[in-house]
Amino acid sequence: MRILLVLIGRDESFENLLKDLEVDLRFLDRNADIQSFADSLRDYDRIIIAATLGSWQGELLIELAMKCRSEILFFCLTKSGSINEAILSRIQADRILKISPNFQGVIISEEMPEKAKLEALKTLTGI
Repeated sequence: MRILLVLIGRDESFENLLKDLEVDLRFLDRNADIQSFADSLRDYDRIIIAATLGSWQGELLIELAMKCRSEILFFCLTKSGSINEAILSRIQADRILKISPNFQGVIISEEMPEKAKLEALKTLTGI
């Protein structure tokens, strides 16, 4: 089974988590053509989309998830730095659950210990 992890934006905390995992990795930034990017993912059986909610990354995650045809799993960190980030994180999490009624993945606080985040990611990848 081919597994791809799509990291939305360059996020050092995510990149540190990923260095020990044996999965294909692609980055998506805010200037990308989402439809072309989604079309390029067709060869993968499972796609894990990782992003921090409460920012543009969460919006891009939602847009990409709606366009992908492969099995999608979500790895989302919620921001809690300011009240606006916390509210936007919650709104984006609710939208993810609406577009993916059979939700598979994790939505956890960015304040969780790195070890807990890594274990959640390993569980999603099956490693």
